[in-house]
Amino acid sequence: MVVGILLALLALGIAFGIYVEFFTLRDPAGSIVTNCIASGASCDQSFLNTICYIGYALCLFGWGLPVGFMVVRFIQRRRAWFLPLISIGVVVIGFYVLLAILGRGYGV
Repeated sequence: MVVGILLALLALGIAFGIYVEFFTLRDPAGSIVTNCIASGASCDQSFLNTICYIGYALCLFGWGLPVGFMVVRFIQRRRAWFLPLISIGVVVIGFYVLLAILGRGYGV
C-alpha cells in the first residue's frame, strides 16, 4: 500500500509538471508562438489551444482514473501498486504524442 501511495504521488508530480508545460505552450510570448510568427508560417491558434485542452484532460484523467482505481482496489484488499505506473505511462506517452502532433503543425 505504501509503494502504491508513493508511486501515486510521483505520478501526480509528473502529471502536474506536464500540465504546467501545456500552459507554457499556449503563452503568446513563448518560443513556439514566436518562432511560428517569425518563420512566417500560418500558425493556427485554435489548433494549439485544442492540443493544449486535450493535454489538460490527459493529465487530469490520466492521473485521476488509475489512482481512483487504486483506491478501490485498496478498499477491496487487492494489490494496486501497479496502477500509478500505468498513470505515469499514459501521461508521459500522451504528452509526447500530443507534442508530435503539435510539431507537425507548428514545426516544433
